[in-house]
Amino acid sequence: PREELFVADQIFRYPDSGNYNVWSGAQTPHRHALMMETLWYRDQETGERIMGVASSEPQYNDDFTQMTVTLRDNLTWSDGVAFSADDLVFTVQTINDTEGLVGSGGWKAQLNQYMDSVEKLDDSTVQFDLKEANPRFHSLFETRWNGMYMMPKHVVETVEDLVTWTDPEPVVLGVYIPIEADATGYWELFERREDWQNTPAGIITGNAGPEYIMTIFYGDSTKKAI
Repeated sequence: PREELFVADQIFRYPDSGNYNVWSGAQTPHRHALMMETLWYRDQETGERIMGVASSEPQYNDDFTQMTVTLRDNLTWSDGVAFSADDLVFTVQTINDTEGLVGSGGWKAQLNQYMDSVEKLDDSTVQFDLKEANPRFHSLFETRWNGMYMMPKHVVETVEDLVTWTDPEPVVLGVYIPIEADATGYWELFERREDWQNTPAGIITGNAGPEYIMTIFYGDSTKKAI
C-alpha cells in the first residue's frame, strides 16, 4: 500500500542485484543505511558523534596505542540472536585475516597497518591493541559514508568462501530486510523488522519508520524530473 511505502532515489542501477555481501565489495548506497550497523555515526551538519552499536565514546590509553569499546547490550540480529562482543571481534578478525576480502572502505589495509590484536574482555567490551599510536583508529568504525559493518558471527562463520558469497538472505542489525529485488538492478524493496526496537536506529529515534522502503533507479536527471 502506497501509504505504507517510502520511495527513495537509488542513484544508479545495481550491477549486483541480490548480492548483499558488503564486506566483499557489494554496492552499498541505501543498503548500508537500511541494513547495516557500525559502532558510531557522525552527524555531518553538527559534527556530533552518535552512538550506533557502541554505547560510549572510544576510550584510548595515554599514548593512543590501545582503544577500548563498550557495546550496547540490548541489540538483536534480525533472526533473534543477541548481538555481542563476539560479533565485533569476529568481524575485525575475519576482515583482517581473509585474503581477497577488500571491503568497500579499505578496512583490511588499515587493520593490517595499525592493529596488533583485538580481544573480548566481556560480552559488551572489546579491546584493540595497536602497532603504533593512532588517535583516529575509531574512524574505521564510524559511519560518515560507511564504516566497518558488523558481521553476524553465527551466520558468517558457516560460510566456506566469504569472498564469493553473495549473502542472498541477509541477517541484519539494521531496521530493514530486503524482501524483493529487480533482477536487472533497477529497484529493491525492503520491509521493516517486527522487532525494530532492538536496533540502534530504533533505540535512538523511538520511531519504527515506514513499513516498506523501495529504492528505484529512474534514469538520468531528465527522466527523474518527468
